Amino acid sequence: MEPDTTIPETEPKGSTGPLVGSIIIIIILVVGAIYFWGGKLNKTEENAPAAASVSTSTSDEPAALEQDLQNVPGVPADINNL
Repeated sequence: MEPDTTIPETEPKGSTGPLVGSIIIIIILVVGAIYFWGGKLNKTEENAPAAASVSTSTSDEPAALEQDLQNVPGVPADINNL
C-alpha cells in the first residue's frame, strides 16, 4: 500500500473580521458627525434673530404705499423720483 500523499483541501482564510470592524467604525463616525452637526444647526437657529414683523396696509393709495415703504426696514425708497 502506498501512503496517501494528497494534501487535504483547506478553506481559504477570509479577511472579513477587519472589514466588518472597519465598517462599524465608519458607521460610528458618520453617526457622531451627524449628531454634532445637528447640534450645531440647532444652536445657530436659536441665535438667529427673529424676523421683524411689519404691518402693511392693503390700500392702493399713494400715501398708504409710501407709509408701507417707510415701515419696511432696509428698503431704500426715493418716492420723489418715481
